[in-house]
Amino acid sequence: MSFGLLGVVFSFIFFDAVFIKKQDPVLYQKCVRSGFWPVAAYGVLVLMLFVLSKRWEDLPVYGFLFVLPVYLFKRYGFLRRLNPARRDPQVLGLGLSLTLDAFNMALIWAAVMSLLTMGLEFFSSLYPQMQSDLGEVVFISGLSPLFLLWFINKSIRKYRDISFREILGLQRQGLPLWRLIGVPFLAGIGMAAVSSMMIHSREAQPATPLTRMVESTTSPWIFLSLLVVAVFMAPFLEEIIFRGYLYYLVEKIKGKKTAVILIAFLFGLLHVEQYWGDWTAITMVAILGVLLTLQRMWTRSSIPGVITHYVYNGAMTVLSVLVFMTSYPSYYEFQTKFPELTFQEKETLLKKSMEQSPGLAGPYNDLAWIYAEQNIHLSRALELADRALALDPDNYAFLDTKAEVLYRLGRVDEAVAIAETLVREYSANAYSQQQLDKFKSGLKEEE
Repeated sequence: MSFGLLGVVFSFIFFDAVFIKKQDPVLYQKCVRSGFWPVAAYGVLVLMLFVLSKRWEDLPVYGFLFVLPVYLFKRYGFLRRLNPARRDPQVLGLGLSLTLDAFNMALIWAAVMSLLTMGLEFFSSLYPQMQSDLGEVVFISGLSPLFLLWFINKSIRKYRDISFREILGLQRQGLPLWRLIGVPFLAGIGMAAVSSMMIHSREAQPATPLTRMVESTTSPWIFLSLLVVAVFMAPFLEEIIFRGYLYYLVEKIKGKKTAVILIAFLFGLLHVEQYWGDWTAITMVAILGVLLTLQRMWTRSSIPGVITHYVYNGAMTVLSVLVFMTSYPSYYEFQTKFPELTFQEKETLLKKSMEQSPGLAGPYNDLAWIYAEQNIHLSRALELADRALALDPDNYAFLDTKAEVLYRLGRVDEAVAIAETLVREYSANAYSQQQLDKFKSGLKEEE
């Protein structure tokens, strides 16, 4: 968790406190001031755990673990003691009631997802072979919106005049097919074309947290799960939550203009962490968020947004493959025919790829790895691995290749140093630990 994300959580807590205080200011003050010693004891416990961890970069995590449970505990105490009549939507007003529901959902969602994340990490510590940063992200990303939908359905039951489909925007609103499907389809194709051109026109693709996790994962099941979540689940679930529920909420309280600005901003913010470092991708996602939210305002339905989002994701996938095929034909042939190629054919295609696209890092790394596996041309393999790292210095696969080459060259202490770095940075990757153990066994043999 970053300081930015911690700041977002604290902002939710602050605004939630402002709204719930309106229900009964006197009772609110009593609940905030009560239970000093239990809170202090819990704070000391969290502080001790933080000091013992010796991981100062995890300060936001421990701040989160202290603040959120304490606030939710006091919030629950306040609502439990509050006169039930004051929680009635007709007494509070629709705007305030919807706002309190949204903040309540956001805070409980943050607590549940945090507990789930800690549970997965504990499970991974018991079964290291199951460790995977990407697997954890995919699992949380798939489960998170389903939990939100369940919570939304539960919270709106007290409103007599609001249906589940209405609050999610899943109504046609009398739209003709050209506005419901035609325009959204063309918008998705157009956005994908522009995004693909902007992203693939660069000489080098910057590394992002998401690409690093993908590169450090070897399980085909996790890749398949990522495909299902990103391509099939995300467009629908993101649209009905952002352009459905959240847009409905903000529009009812603050109007259409505020809804467009805020929802587009939140949608962009959701994708910043995974694309951090790739500012072109972040910009294109932000523009897509604005387009989808304007479309929601124009049509009064989230269905066109769902269509645009699906078309955009699908078109980006297809265009990425087409661009790759046409830009790097030899490397594409190498990757698609890899299992059936002989060593000489692999070497020929990779050398041809380097000649065609000297700025593409993959061929250098792949040839270095093949040489290391064959235990031949190791000096040349090290040069190739260094060339790949010069183009993409933080790439997990490239660093692993260099470590393997160094190990084969007998420079075991250097291989161990790289492997130890990878284990620290990718602690959930069991393969990294296996490589480190292999290198260390070689070091012992030398001694």
